[in-house]
Amino acid sequence: ETAASRAKAATLTTLKRDMGKEKIGHLDRQKLIDYGKMRADQGAGPVTLGIDIGVIKMIITHAAAVHGLDISPEPVDLARVALKRLGLIGNLVERCFNKLKNARRVATRYDKTAETFLGFIDITSIRLWVRLLST
Repeated sequence: ETAASRAKAATLTTLKRDMGKEKIGHLDRQKLIDYGKMRADQGAGPVTLGIDIGVIKMIITHAAAVHGLDISPEPVDLARVALKRLGLIGNLVERCFNKLKNARRVATRYDKTAETFLGFIDITSIRLWVRLLST
């Protein structure tokens, strides 16, 4: 079991515990904002809360696409905007990925194997870190 699969399992367990009784069609913007506030009060940081909201959107999108439910992910997008304005979701991770994508080799996935691709991400990350320290 990898760290990523443990993190995903923990996220799904938390969502099931906190929102498992909610009907998917009844999730509106305000309920999602309230959920975000509650998670922040429990100690969830901006990245964790961003992941939670992202997983909720993924579930709703899956339900609409695969199961044909008449449900829109728009309330999740609106809640994300509100939670960002409240400072509960940060965009630190998004900015990091955008900086990594500035390296053409990373953005185009030029490398053929995962090992060389991840190695180049390491090199690019180190380069960004050194640049940050030198300013």
